[in-house]
Amino acid sequence: MQNKILIPVFFTLIFTLFSCTSRQSIDVAENGDISCNMGIKITNMFMNYIDDLSEAMGVEKKANSYFDIDQIKKSFASYDNVKLERISTPVKDELNLRFTIKNDAKGIDKATDGILTLSESSGNKKIKFIFDKNKYRIISKKFLIEENPILSRLAPYPDEPFTEEEYLDTADYVFSEYSKDAVSIIKNCFVDIEISVKGKIISAKGGKISGSKATFSIPVLKFLTLYEPIFLEVEYR
Repeated sequence: MQNKILIPVFFTLIFTLFSCTSRQSIDVAENGDISCNMGIKITNMFMNYIDDLSEAMGVEKKANSYFDIDQIKKSFASYDNVKLERISTPVKDELNLRFTIKNDAKGIDKATDGILTLSESSGNKKIKFIFDKNKYRIISKKFLIEENPILSRLAPYPDEPFTEEEYLDTADYVFSEYSKDAVSIIKNCFVDIEISVKGKIISAKGGKISGSKATFSIPVLKFLTLYEPIFLEVEYR
């Protein structure tokens, strides 16, 4: 076994368990096709924890990357209307990738397990990002997260979700030997998402509007707990 992180396809949701800095730019074409660029970097605290946990479990360590590139490519290939355009790991704790989602008669919701939806009414278009415990269960089963001894210890517990306070209390104990500021580090980890559309943005629930772009900054803690659903929406025309 290897201690590589198996990254799910859409928004690489599981990366939020390990990253302190993550950037995602999403471009929505006139016809609804979507292109996404992503950059992910794992914090030293999580890297040290993963290394020690891997050693304790007898998991083989690989020096080149924490990300399983072959598995990521295989995951993309298993989806219809999704194409991985580019992927690279410039250093072992970073991942950069670009992928596209084609909006056909089935819509993008089927291609993204319902995490992304695109709709139109009275000339207005809406793109939504929805992630909750049920969608996490789909991702978890599809990518065998529960069978991964590293991921399963850090992943959310959808049947008995932690509150944010409970998670921070646990993290303070688990990561105490890796950092005196574990709680502060996790609190200050965010997923930054920029959505660009062809048109004028009318509203961006949970985000800020700048011309034809809407930006969102979501605490990683919300992904770690999934105590409440994560919902983003951009309406434009």
